[in-house]
Formats: sequence, structure tokens, C-alpha cells
Amino acid sequence: MPIITPLDTPAPQPRPRGEEGFILIEVIISALLVALIVMGVLTGFDVTNRATAAERTRGAATALAQKLEEQLRGEPIGALNELTSAPRTQTVIVNRTKFTITSRAEYINDSTATASCTSAIATADYLQTTTKVTWPSLGTRPAVAASSIISPPPGTALLVQVTDATATSVPSATVAATGTSSATGFTSALGCATLQVLPGEYAVEASKVGYVTPNWYTSTKQDPTSIHSVYLTAETTTKVPYKLAPASTLNVTFTSGAEAVTGDSFVAFNAGMAKAKEIGTIGSYVNTATTGATAYPFTSKYEVFAGSCPEDSPHAVEPALKPGEVLLPAGGSVTKSVAEPPIKVKVMSGYASGANAGSAVSGASGSITDTGCSTKRTFATTAAGALPHPAMPYGTYQLCVGNKERYWVGEVVNNKVTGPSSTVWANGGVSGGVATIYLGYSPAGAPAGVKVGVCP
Repeated sequence: MPIITPLDTPAPQPRPRGEEGFILIEVIISALLVALIVMGVLTGFDVTNRATAAERTRGAATALAQKLEEQLRGEPIGALNELTSAPRTQTVIVNRTKFTITSRAEYINDSTATASCTSAIATADYLQTTTKVTWPSLGTRPAVAASSIISPPPGTALLVQVTDATATSVPSATVAATGTSSATGFTSALGCATLQVLPGEYAVEASKVGYVTPNWYTSTKQDPTSIHSVYLTAETTTKVPYKLAPASTLNVTFTSGAEAVTGDSFVAFNAGMAKAKEIGTIGSYVNTATTGATAYPFTSKYEVFAGSCPEDSPHAVEPALKPGEVLLPAGGSVTKSVAEPPIKVKVMSGYASGANAGSAVSGASGSITDTGCSTKRTFATTAAGALPHPAMPYGTYQLCVGNKERYWVGEVVNNKVTGPSSTVWANGGVSGGVATIYLGYSPAGAPAGVKVGVCP
């Protein structure tokens, strides 16, 4: 048998120490790369799935919005009118997603595309409904929205806008229209109320508890400067604006010089009013007269002065004098002091100064008539022969005083802070600011101005 001799093969060499560690690292790195690739692929699948889910959710929301708009287009105009002041909100669950749906409406003028209640346009051409849909996972993305344009029905709508002195919307005001048909409602947060009525002429009014009009009335129906009636034509929406604001209180105290005195009346006026307001009762003297919570809080100041008509304004009797001014806060209270110059008199029983002056006449009856306002105040003189309430508003007066046998009549203009500037208006003259009036009878006849009888 032949003998086979093995080739001369090199004996295996031992692996260098540490090479096994490099191989392990290579395996680990390869595994990590494979894992990253797998994770990336899986993440891509997840993002795709999420995007698809979001699209499905948004698609469902779009379908809901369109469905609700279709329903709104089929609703009566009366129901849509309600959406202008009270948006409708409902929730719907589709594929385990909870959707919140909000529907609202507003009247729009076609030429400006602005809501009629907040624009100067008096009529609206169509009604725009808008439905918005949101869901929990929407995040900061915009809501899904759908809108429809609805022409006014053969009837008509009355849009009432109520704002305050600062042009801020007044919510929850009651509005009413009475005429061919009748309707009532309340203003929304935008100060708007929409009343669905038939064409024709209507009496319209607005009011709110605790609020007043610029002329201090609790309802626009009473205010002479408010719109009281409107004629509504078919297939249109007409806007009527009103002003109502929280009622304020004006308290007035009276001073004569540096002295606090009593008074019976005062006048408050603002350029936004139809006429001045006269507060108080002639002859009923108080330390503080008040409007109560009835005054409108204009953004400009009121003129305030003692008296019962505009003719009692200090400026009316003396151009250099100015009435007091005060700004009323909405729903607040302010106290203002006004001046009443004194008309100081001393009624004497005699007929001339000195030994024939006689004594002071107590209880002499008389009257002082404000000729500018045609108001009369009656009085009885004090023990010193003086007027019991010498502080009087600025103005022109006719004074009559008598002792049951004779009386005297004269005129005086109360035109200075210290009282009348004339020194000859009384039959006894004026000294130290006090006018002396004689009621006696002299051998030569009665003093000037004295007549037999009693004051008329």
C-alpha cells in the first residue's frame, strides 16, 4: 500500500490577543444599525398612520360642518335670528372622537361685508350662518368651518343695537317692537337683538334695569331724542341704534360764601341732553339735594348750578361767572358744591333812617319770585326782619314783603358771589350788603314803593 505523505502545511498560528473584542464591537454596531433602520421604518409607518387618522378626523369634522349648514339653510328665519344673539352649541361622537359644533349667524350688508349691528349701515342684505367644529386633538390648528348665505324671507327683521356712553355694547337689554306684529328679545354680548316681524310700521323701545337714556329716562320710549317708530319694508333688515348706560347719582350741597347753607333746587345740563334737568322742590330746603340713581354718565362734564331753570345760571346774569362742572362715573356717585349768593334784607316798621326807623318786623309775610324761571318762594321774616333763607340762586327776582296793612315791591338782580351789586334797589338803601325795607307811614306819605294792602 502506498504511503501518502501530507503536504507541508503551516501550523495554525494563535489569534492575537484582543482581536475577539473588535469582532464583538462590530457585531453590536451592526445590530444597532439594523435596529435604527427598523425603528425608522416603523416610525414612518406610525407617522403615516397618524396623518391618515388626522385626515380622517378632519374629514369627519368637515362633513359635520357641511351637514349642520345644510340643516340651518332649512330652518325658519326666526330660529336663525336667535343665533345672532345666542350661538347654538352641540356635541357629536364619530368613531370615538368627540366633536364640538358651534353655529352662529349675523346680518351682513353686501356692499361692505360687515355685520350691520356693528356698522353704520342701517339695513342688511343677507344673513350669514357659520358653523365651526373642534375636537380634543385639534390643538392649535384652526377649527373646521363652513358658512352659508341666506337671503331675508318675505317678511322682515329689525336689528336693535344698544351701546353706552363710551360706545361699548350693552348686553341683556330688553327690546320690543309693536305694530303689524309684535316681538321682544334681549341684546347679545355684542349689544344686538334681532326681532323677526312682518313688514309695516312699528313702535320700538329698549330698556335695562339700572340703566337710563341720555335724557335720564328708564326706557327709550320716554326719551324725546330716541327713535320711537320705524317703517320696515319687506325682505330687508333694518337697524335701530339706542343709548343706555348705568345710572349715576349727583349730590349737590350749597354754600353762601364760605358758609354751608340749605338750598331747594339745582340744575344739571350736558350738551348731549335735549334740555336741562331741574332737581328739587321749590321751598323745600335741604342740606344736600340729589338726583338719585337717575343721571346719564356722559363722557363730558355736566354744568351744575343752584336754581330751577337755565336762567339761573351764573353766566346768564353775569358773563364773567361760570357754573360748576362735574363728570359722572357710570353707575357711581359724585357730590358737587354750588354757590348761592345771599340776598340780605332788614324789614323795618318805620319810614326813614335814624329815629324814625322803627323796629325790625318779625313775621312779615312775603314772596320772592324768580322772574327768569317764573317760580315763587314764600316766607315770613325772622325776628331780625330778615329772610329765613337769604341764600338764593343767581337770577333776577321780584321781592314783596308786607305787614298786613302795607306792602313793598321791588326788583333785584342777584348777580355777584356776595349778593346783589345794586345799592339802591330797596327803599331804605343798602348798607354793608344789607338792604333796608321800610313799611311805615310818614306824615308826608308812605316811603317809595309801599302800598296799602297785602302782597299779591
